[in-house]
Amino acid sequence: MPLNRRPIVFTSSGASRRAPRPEPPPARFGPPQLLLGATTGRRTCDACGGRIESGRQSTLSFIPPGLIVAVLLVLIVSQLFFALLPYRRRAYIPVLVMTVLGFGLGQAWDFLGLPSLRLGQANVIPALIFALLLQPLARFVPRPGSEPEEPRPSNQA
Repeated sequence: MPLNRRPIVFTSSGASRRAPRPEPPPARFGPPQLLLGATTGRRTCDACGGRIESGRQSTLSFIPPGLIVAVLLVLIVSQLFFALLPYRRRAYIPVLVMTVLGFGLGQAWDFLGLPSLRLGQANVIPALIFALLLQPLARFVPRPGSEPEEPRPSNQA
């Protein structure tokens, strides 16, 4: 039965009429629903009875979803490069730095308008290619020395 049509009901006298409209479902209890004010354009909260304080909500609205996707992709891809590429022992931070640089070059590729495959707002294929091609350069990323300093003798001040 289509949703926009009410069924026909036959009464005891044989006459037909439309069935009464069903009752709306009862209100569910849960998180407050955010509404957009019709005239003001400000967000309101129906459970709070007024405006939402400008706090976490407004801060989260400034973060583009593509940035979150790109950060997650960088972390996942750098872990995969670190685990699967056949290099001898190396530190993770240089691999992460080269992966971030590769994803940055992939975003520059997209900014120039060259063809690419996107995942949301994040550019995927050129970023993966640049990150993979930059991995051999990870050994040239400077790192702090891994040797501890010599302790001073206790009898000298």
